[in-house]
Amino acid sequence: MLVSNDDLEFEIRSMKDGALVIATRTLGTLAELAQQLAWTGSSFRCSLFEDRITSSEAIIDISNISDRYTFKLEFRDRRIGLTEEELCWCSLFRGASMAEGFPIPDRENEPGLEMSLPLVAAIGGVRHAAEFEGGVVLKGFSLMFVPLRREEDRVSWHLISGGDCETRLSYEEVLRRCPDRLLVDKLSLEDLQSTRAIIGWYPNAMSILGSADANYENIDYSDVTNAGLSIKLTGGSLGFQQFGVGEANITLGPKDGKCHFQRDGTYSRIISAAEKTPVLLYDSSDKRSWLVPASDVMLHIAHHRNYVEQFEIKGRKLELPTTGNGQSVKQLLLQHMSIPLSDHECYTLKDMIGNIWSVLEFLRDYKVQADTRPGASLHGNLSEFLRGFEFKAVVEGRSPYREKKTSILKSCGGWPALVKDVDALVLFASGYGDIIQPLKDPSIEDTLCHSWHTVRKGKIIWQQV
Repeated sequence: MLVSNDDLEFEIRSMKDGALVIATRTLGTLAELAQQLAWTGSSFRCSLFEDRITSSEAIIDISNISDRYTFKLEFRDRRIGLTEEELCWCSLFRGASMAEGFPIPDRENEPGLEMSLPLVAAIGGVRHAAEFEGGVVLKGFSLMFVPLRREEDRVSWHLISGGDCETRLSYEEVLRRCPDRLLVDKLSLEDLQSTRAIIGWYPNAMSILGSADANYENIDYSDVTNAGLSIKLTGGSLGFQQFGVGEANITLGPKDGKCHFQRDGTYSRIISAAEKTPVLLYDSSDKRSWLVPASDVMLHIAHHRNYVEQFEIKGRKLELPTTGNGQSVKQLLLQHMSIPLSDHECYTLKDMIGNIWSVLEFLRDYKVQADTRPGASLHGNLSEFLRGFEFKAVVEGRSPYREKKTSILKSCGGWPALVKDVDALVLFASGYGDIIQPLKDPSIEDTLCHSWHTVRKGKIIWQQV
């Protein structure tokens, strides 16, 4: 292959044990070519030890015979002896090779791997940066990045991995495994835009949700009051920041992360986890509610977003997949995950569902943690309380998310206790409509009292199994 431009002309010949590069130009230009080939060869090499990480060092041997300079370029690979327990970031990669001996940005005493936060998010499947229990975390499905130390604009992060890639890692793990993490007085959500990230410093009936018949027009904010000081977070609200991973122009290669960190694989596990995650939808106007899977709620939120601000592709309004055709919500979300939602950026239904799950998971884990605080279970003599967040705020992505509460009569049958026992996330709204309706079965129509065809207003909470 012959390559030429105004500054350099060189020919590359493939050989049995490598390649021969024949170039003619000034000595300085040839030296630059040798440096570029050294960097390219070191940074694009794969590990010689299967899934283990190796270090690749470029060795340049220069000789001069009759004023003709010859550069011999070799690569020396060595296996890194440290384990994943000693370097937490090792688990992010498989079969990778580090380019050794090249300059990196200046730092003090922060050993570890420096990466841009968008790349960290892409490899880890992180959709949002969240402020949880007074500190910022970056959480994927089975992993979480936690800040532990800051020096000027350099932040040292620790990677927490659940070990089992099929199991969701909860937000509570950060409290148990990183008690000395940085809090918002040292690193806030806003600081993420201006700091450098170094990973590895630390040594250790029938639901009509999502259907074409659902009532998206009437859903509005509830009249539920703020929860008050007893569960107040830093700043009085839940901080949450979109990471923009769906729009990031990043393509991951085969050695950029193990299978359980790849976002395509994570999506199916997210849907499976959402099927098992309970959400209580409470209508503050009708004083009735439904216990449904988070997967159904995610599709319902996607439809509501499409109703509020219509997605268009090439000038035509986009119709999202709906339930009611015999397919489960899981089947719909997996089958139609690649539907594009924008002409201007690479943003699909999978990206939107992943973002919605990230928000719901964060709010649910916050609620679970809040329920364990002293005084969280206090209530009056005749009523109990439901605590949750606004459904409409999740639809609109209106952060910060403020916790709300409403009183429920004790005669309700103990549903608030059930909601707490199953760690259900509560989403308040006004105007949900009849979310669960009886099937049109003549044998049931003749025997079922008309007043029980839908959930009665102001009386009970109805559960979908």
